[in-house]
Amino acid sequence: QRAKEGSRMASGLREGAMVRHPRFGVGKIVNVTGGSNARAKIDFRTVGVKTLVLEYARLEPLD
Repeated sequence: QRAKEGSRMASGLREGAMVRHPRFGVGKIVNVTGGSNARAKIDFRTVGVKTLVLEYARLEPLD
């Protein structure tokens, strides 16, 4: 699991990063928790704060 978590961090999925979700749009990651079901709490501009399981979230890091 550590290799997966490391690749997530390298791909920009860390606290403070901006991301795009196919359904919820653009948001800012406010919290990331690790473990086998790593989750991110994201403040989306249009729908507010959502907590998503990173494995299934289909997040695209924004530069």
